[in-house]
This record gives sequence, C-alpha cells and structure tokens, in this order.
Amino acid sequence: MIRLLFEQVRILTARVSELEARLSKDSHNSSKPPSSDGLKKTRSLCRPSGAKPGWSGRTQRNDSQARAGTGRGY
Repeated sequence: MIRLLFEQVRILTARVSELEARLSKDSHNSSKPPSSDGLKKTRSLCRPSGAKPGWSGRTQRNDSQARAGTGRGY
C-alpha cells in the first residue's frame, strides 16, 4: 500500500514538473506562434497626470505683486 502511494507521488511530481515547464514557454522560447501567448498587460506609454511627488503646489509671486504688497503672500 505504501509503495503504491510513493509511486503515485513520483508520477504526480513528474507530471507537475512537465506542466510547469509547459507554462513557462511562450513564442519567444518555443516554436509556438505569438497568437498563443495570450493577452499580457502592457506598460502605459503616457505620463501619469497630476503633480510630481514632493511638489508643494505653491507658486512664486512675480515682482509687481511683491513691490505692491498685493497677492497672497506665500
């Protein structure tokens, strides 16, 4: 009985190895056509919107506002 179980484990381990090897192949490292690769997420080529990290969002006053004493006075 135990020998039978050990034999089954050996067979199933070999099968898992075979299936994992099959999964790791695509059209770049096998003779499969590119259409069989499936859909992959691609990296977006456009820049993300919004401010850059670390940017406080404040603007500098121009000279006329500084001289006249107007503006928000950051």
